[in-house]
Amino acid sequence: MEKNKPCRTARRPGQTIPEAVEELLAKMTTAEKLGQMYQSIGADITTVGTTQVKEPVEELLRAGQIGSMMQVGEPHDLAKRIRHFQDIAVNESRLGIPLLFCLDVIHGFETIFPIPLAWSCCFDEELIRQAAATSAREAACCGINYIFSPMVDIPHDPRWGRVAETAGEDPWWGSRVSAALVKGMQEDGGVMACLKHYLGYAAAEAGRDYNTVEFSDSALHNTYLPPFAAGVKAGVKSVMTAFNVANGVPAVANRPLVEGVLRGELGFDGVVVSDYAAVMELMEHGVAEDEADAAEKALAATLDIEMTTNYFRRHGEALLNSGRITMEQVDAAVRRILTAKYELGVMDDPYRFLREEEIDSTVYTPEHLAQSRTLAARSAVLLKNDGVLPLAKDKKLALIGPFADSSDLFGCWCCSTRKAEVATLATGLREKGFDFTVEEGSGVQQPIEGGIERAVAAAKAADVAVLALGEDDQMSGEACSRMNITIPECQQALAEAVAVTGKPTVLVLTNGRPLLLNWYDEHMNAILEGWAPGSEGGRALADLLAGDEVPGGKLTMSFPWHTGQIPVYYNELPTGRPFVEGTDEHFQSKYLDGPNAPLYPFGYGLTYGRCVCGAVKMSGENLAPGETLTATVTVRNEGSLPARETVQLYLRDRCASLSRPVQELRGVKQVWLEPGQQAEVSFAIDEPMLRFYTARGVWASEAGGFDVMIGLDSRSAKQNKAGFTLTAGVQE
Repeated sequence: MEKNKPCRTARRPGQTIPEAVEELLAKMTTAEKLGQMYQSIGADITTVGTTQVKEPVEELLRAGQIGSMMQVGEPHDLAKRIRHFQDIAVNESRLGIPLLFCLDVIHGFETIFPIPLAWSCCFDEELIRQAAATSAREAACCGINYIFSPMVDIPHDPRWGRVAETAGEDPWWGSRVSAALVKGMQEDGGVMACLKHYLGYAAAEAGRDYNTVEFSDSALHNTYLPPFAAGVKAGVKSVMTAFNVANGVPAVANRPLVEGVLRGELGFDGVVVSDYAAVMELMEHGVAEDEADAAEKALAATLDIEMTTNYFRRHGEALLNSGRITMEQVDAAVRRILTAKYELGVMDDPYRFLREEEIDSTVYTPEHLAQSRTLAARSAVLLKNDGVLPLAKDKKLALIGPFADSSDLFGCWCCSTRKAEVATLATGLREKGFDFTVEEGSGVQQPIEGGIERAVAAAKAADVAVLALGEDDQMSGEACSRMNITIPECQQALAEAVAVTGKPTVLVLTNGRPLLLNWYDEHMNAILEGWAPGSEGGRALADLLAGDEVPGGKLTMSFPWHTGQIPVYYNELPTGRPFVEGTDEHFQSKYLDGPNAPLYPFGYGLTYGRCVCGAVKMSGENLAPGETLTATVTVRNEGSLPARETVQLYLRDRCASLSRPVQELRGVKQVWLEPGQQAEVSFAIDEPMLRFYTARGVWASEAGGFDVMIGLDSRSAKQNKAGFTLTAGVQE
């Protein structure tokens, strides 16, 4: 398009978006409408059946038969390619309808932030929102305007590799993170966000990706739906359907789930897109006979865009002619797509997201790297410390392990081209002025000849050993389920050999999921869960080890004691025969050969100070609708070092129409305490906080007694209890 030449789809002065959409819709042929519903992979291939075949992308663009396109690459090359395709769509097609350009920007574009499971542990919505905004802005100046994020699934099984992309096991916190990410991407970053995966994808049986899920209507509404509801309320413009079935029907063709719950109950009026080739998978699920049948069923569920398959485009006219689908269904989908494009501004200015002159000043800047470093430090969780941390600068260190000087700190779902520029842990410690030697000792999954012997010699010659162990970026994420969620055997052998030296040993973990750490909890002097910390991960971890940053992260997903406990999560139902610690009663819900409780519970995390939480004090005994009660505790740092603490409020509905969880997180507040300092921390409790999806199929609170628990993690909070009575329930 020539500079300053008006776009053919631009609105006239005073014309509203609905008016512009209807005017354009009236001009479109059936083929052009169906083309808007097709999302190309962005190259000369598409998915037909179960294979990928050649497809003339530029020819289809000229025919107006592609509506959106996925693109990835080095920023300048990416922008050049996007401009090329947009030029064809705008200047060489009959109507000149611009494309949407899409990418999975999960935890950063070029500047990589910690994985989402990590950043959820910072319990700071503003930091998370800023990371989302930065990621969106970096992508947007290269032409990306439609981001497949945030992922808001609620997982209970750490064997599932995609826990790395989630905000953890709690629906309340997951909902807060969902809203923060949507606002960061859309309001601050200016792109279109996409909630995924709708619905229940994280409930895959046996933790095996893409596997069958089963959940009740109560679990649907009380566990899996809330983060989607929060994202919709925050104004998200798109939702992606999941690969899995729900009530036996694949989500992409599940009309009760998509049209009924998402569009009906939640009132979502935006674009619904399939996951990658999910419409094709209807045939694999055994619910569609062929491509045309798959297209018909997906459209009936109100799917708008099919990703990488083109069944709407190739079979739509025949389905219309036979009466199997209607033009009203097609128009409804296209209307939503065009509305999204107008709301993004690309119909008025197709190149508003292409600002090549800003790439170097926007992408991978020192400011963004500093932001990533701060978030990585705040996201790390100190799991154990006997006093060896923070490290003294006069101590000689032996930095040992496959992640000692590794740039593999990005984790899964990362499209950055800057991996070689990652700050490693060795880099971070070197910049701090520590005296240390580096020995790899072992590969991530394979031993190194002579590696253990050299590592042991280094440990013996040092004052403190720092073991940098964990998972590489291929061990978590999509299709990366693991049966045995341990640190790989070759690294375990290395750790055992170093431990035998008797030197104080600090374990620094790089990983994408909760791991089994029983042996390490017994044998390490300190354990720092660093997750996959991103571009500045090595410097952030060094900041924590040196005491220049004070750890304050809290786990958002429980760490099992044994795989036999899985799924294990803090907000479980009590059962009719709950286990009571210290009793000899045989007929309780328990294991004969191990504990019910995880090794590290939800909300757990240490700091360098030593904080204690005083008794809960309530402002009253009764709560009426429209009123507020206040629950207060005093938190004191009794240690000799500063403390960054997250105080947590949990509630329990003692008696309801449905069995309710033993605990539900309903508030967090962060405090900074110098040695000997104390702070009074208060939480307001009102009636809306007590609502849930009841046995009557409505959102309501129910009158009765409630427990109030406040602590520094979910386990300790159970021992610090008060209560009140809700005098009357309210239905939404």
